[in-house]
Amino acid sequence: MEIRHCYCKDIIMIVGEIGPVEVELIYAIIFALSGGYFGADAYGKTLAQVTGLNYHWCEGVQMKTLILMLNPVLQILFAYDNVSVSLEKNPKETMRLFIPVFIIVGISFVSG
Repeated sequence: MEIRHCYCKDIIMIVGEIGPVEVELIYAIIFALSGGYFGADAYGKTLAQVTGLNYHWCEGVQMKTLILMLNPVLQILFAYDNVSVSLEKNPKETMRLFIPVFIIVGISFVSG
């Protein structure tokens, strides 16, 4: 959002746009469901055990794998949505300002 503000000078949120609040809401729903509704041991179970679905593909998918795959997708979606306007105006400067973000995300993927 700060990078977008540097180039646009004003932040105009469009209806239907995914912003920081929406991404935090998605994460809160995931963690609330997994911690409160599914139980603390939900990450060790398969999708079939947690949801009660009897599909063959649900038996091979663990909840921790599903959350692990969903997390980078949400991060990329959020980052692209916030940086796309800045990339159109000045891609070189946007990438220079984004270097610390790339480093932090890279460290989180390597360590996690």
